[in-house]
Amino acid sequence: MERFGTDGIRFIYQGESSPFFAYRLGRAIAQLPGAELILVGRDNRPSGKALASSLISGLHSFGMVALDLGEVSTPAFAYCLSRSSCQYGVMVTASHNPPEYNGFKVYAGNAHKIPADLQRFIEEHLSFSGATIGSGYPNEYRTPSPYIEAVLDRFSGKTSSGRYLFDFANGSSSNVAKEVLSKLVPNASFIHDGDGDEVNLGCGAMHPQDAIKKGADYDLAFAFDGDGDRVQAYLPDGTFLDGSSFLYGFGLLQHRPVVSTVLSSLALKEGLSKAGIPLYQEAVGDAGVLEKMDEVDALLGGEPSGHLIFRDFSPSGDGLYAALKLIELKEENPTAFAKLVGFKPYPILQENLVYPSAEDAAKACAESSFQTALKEIQAGFAGRIIVRPSGTEPLLRLFIESPNEAENDTIKFRLLAALGR
Repeated sequence: MERFGTDGIRFIYQGESSPFFAYRLGRAIAQLPGAELILVGRDNRPSGKALASSLISGLHSFGMVALDLGEVSTPAFAYCLSRSSCQYGVMVTASHNPPEYNGFKVYAGNAHKIPADLQRFIEEHLSFSGATIGSGYPNEYRTPSPYIEAVLDRFSGKTSSGRYLFDFANGSSSNVAKEVLSKLVPNASFIHDGDGDEVNLGCGAMHPQDAIKKGADYDLAFAFDGDGDRVQAYLPDGTFLDGSSFLYGFGLLQHRPVVSTVLSSLALKEGLSKAGIPLYQEAVGDAGVLEKMDEVDALLGGEPSGHLIFRDFSPSGDGLYAALKLIELKEENPTAFAKLVGFKPYPILQENLVYPSAEDAAKACAESSFQTALKEIQAGFAGRIIVRPSGTEPLLRLFIESPNEAENDTIKFRLLAALGR
C-alpha cells in the first residue's frame, strides 16, 4: 500500500495503531542510505507527542541519534534542518487538515522532501510484527533559535509602523512567529493562537472569515495554516491576495524565472511573460516546485494556496517570511505593492467531491468513460480543466479556469454529470 501522497503521509489518528505505525516508520527511516542523525519536530495537535515519541523510539531501535525540536512550525523545522548536520528530518504534522488528522513530512538533510525512490524504500521497510521498544536513549533537544535569528537578521533594522492582524489557525507557528513579530511588527495583533485541539477549525487559511472580518481595522490581515508553511493575505476591504498575487508582485521585482504549479493562474503566466519573466508550472506539491527552482536557478516559487518559497532564504514554504516580505514591500515600495495588489487572476472555480476513500476518488477519476468525456469537454473550452484525486484526503478536486465565469459554471455541471454526481 502506498503511504506517501503529494505532501508526505496523512491519516486520521487511530489510538494505539497510529503510534505503532510511527514506530515502524522510524525503523524504516533509520535504514535509509547514510542515516545517522535525524531531526524530528511536530506541530501542536493532540496526537503529536505520542507520534513523535514513537517515531524517535523506532529511530533509536536502529541506533540513530534523534535531535528533537519539539513543537515547531514546518518552516522553522525545515530551516533548522537545512543548517544542521542531519542526513534526514521528519516533521510530524497534518498541515491544513483538522485536528483528528496527523502525518509525517520526511526530508533529506537539505530540507528537500525525499524523492520517490526513497519513499518507496520506506514503504518497503515498514513491515514489523514485534513489540515496540521504548527508547533506550535520552532525547537530545534542540530549539528553533537558528530560524528565529535568521529571520530577525534578514529584516534587521526594519521595524514596521503599520497595523497587521495574524490568524495562526490555532497552529504551531504562533510561538515562533510572536517572538519574531514582537521585534519587527510592534503593532501586530493575533487571533486563533490557541492550542492544537482546534487547529484549522473555523479559522486560518482554510476558514479565513474571522481574518477578513476583523482585518477591516488593519492595514493587512494574514491567515496561516496549521503548520505555518502557507499564508493568505487580505486587504481591509476583504480583497484576497493569494499565492499567485505574491508570485506576480515579487516576480516582477526579481526579473528571474518563477516556478509554480499547474494550478497557478493563466493570468500569472501571461502577466510575467509580458515582463519577460518565464513561469514554469509543475505538478501540484511543493516538492516538484522546489526541484524545478533548483534546476532553473529560480529564487521564487510557490502555489496559489499560499505555499511560497523564497529560496535565497530557505528551501521551505514559509508563511511568516512571506508575510514579512509583503509588509516590507507595502511600507518601502508602494509602487511595487500596488502592482501586486492589482494582479487579477482569471475566474477560477474549484470544487471538492467527497468519496468514501482516496482509492474510490482515484478510481472515479481514472474511469475510461470519464476520461473520454473530459477530453470532449476540454476540446470545446477555451480555459483550463484539471481533475485530480487529492493526495491527502478522500476527495476528487475539480479546477476550472477561464476569463468567463459563467462558462466555468457550465463546465462544472458537465463534469459532475460525467462523474455521475
